[in-house]
Amino acid sequence: MKVTVTWGQDTPAYATEVIEVPDDANDGQIIEAVMARADAVGNLVFDPSYDWTGLRAVEISAPDGRVIDNDVAIEPSGEDLGLVVRNVMSGAVSLEAMLHEAERQNIVPAQEVIGALKLAGDAMAARKALPEIPSFTPYQLVIDAFACNQDGDSPSYAAIEVKPEFLAKIARVSAAASAAGIRVAHVDADNGIWSDPDNSLRMRDSELVVYPQHGAGNTSFWFRGHPKNADYDCETRAIDLNDLITSVSTDGELPSGFERDRGVLFYDGGAGTAIDLRDLYFEGSDAEH
Repeated sequence: MKVTVTWGQDTPAYATEVIEVPDDANDGQIIEAVMARADAVGNLVFDPSYDWTGLRAVEISAPDGRVIDNDVAIEPSGEDLGLVVRNVMSGAVSLEAMLHEAERQNIVPAQEVIGALKLAGDAMAARKALPEIPSFTPYQLVIDAFACNQDGDSPSYAAIEVKPEFLAKIARVSAAASAAGIRVAHVDADNGIWSDPDNSLRMRDSELVVYPQHGAGNTSFWFRGHPKNADYDCETRAIDLNDLITSVSTDGELPSGFERDRGVLFYDGGAGTAIDLRDLYFEGSDAEH
């Protein structure tokens, strides 16, 4: 019979695969077969120094859906599926090299495992193509905003605190989306980023929108939100990730569209509204477009 094994290590599962066991196998024999599978895949490992503690067959289920076990610790001799995944994700071993070694040893990894590893490897390659994120003191970024309906009201800006972790998050989302062939990625954002002092717009469903690096292009991002009682969205100007990294890495000339005043960075995307943004932000007031 065929049992389904979901591999993981503490948090989310690395891959799910189906393995064949004898029809008359009891639960103990099935678990032994799963552990043997971990040893077999472990033969592809090239770095025995990996800390494999925590690798689990987080769920083993029978063809009828019955859960045979849901927390089986896998403790082979330092070599396991988790290491294979980590090696491919880190770039230490290419997927092609792993599959070549599998062929040499006459081992056939499950297609689900290959798919998970390929996605992880592609994501890592895409991430390596992104610029490095420098260390810097967190600062406030104020971005010009507009309504996607020419007759609609909009916040004048969105204001966010930018930390290295925020830029790294954009880079991670871009890499994952690029590897998966996703044209645009959407991540939930705080509704409180919008300037709406009298709460007349009541912005909701806010999101960070990331346009991944495609070919020679750069990663860019913007924010989008929806006024509660409107039938249109509001957006900020799109920012090139490279330009934002440059802006936090220099005290000199800033990329086009950026202005700095009293430690706050303003971005109007070339719309010519930077002065207005500064006045509105520092005065703590707002104006409708």
